[in-house]
Amino acid sequence: MNARRILIAGIGNIFFGDDAFGVETVHTLSHCALPANVAVVDFGTRSYNLACALVAGYDAVIFVDAAARGEPPGTLSLVELDPPAPATESDFAGNGLSRNDAVEVVPPFGK
Repeated sequence: MNARRILIAGIGNIFFGDDAFGVETVHTLSHCALPANVAVVDFGTRSYNLACALVAGYDAVIFVDAAARGEPPGTLSLVELDPPAPATESDFAGNGLSRNDAVEVVPPFGK
């Protein structure tokens, strides 16, 4: 049996202080010994690259990002996403995708 393919996606902007949390986390993880079935990628603010990665057939995706959730700074949260409704081409602007758009533009986990 093949191991499940997992993507750990670091998201954030290094120029906005704590918004770099996801990027810095995956930078640290990239220096750790991880199983071969785990890909660790710094996506920064490149949502199109993230959308392309989501169609690569991963079994699970872990997004690492800073988010205001009404908790004290430094609080870690697990947010499980329901599969998004299929998006249409008219749902997206030609000049960029938000993080939510990047997730919605592809079927769940590339299936």
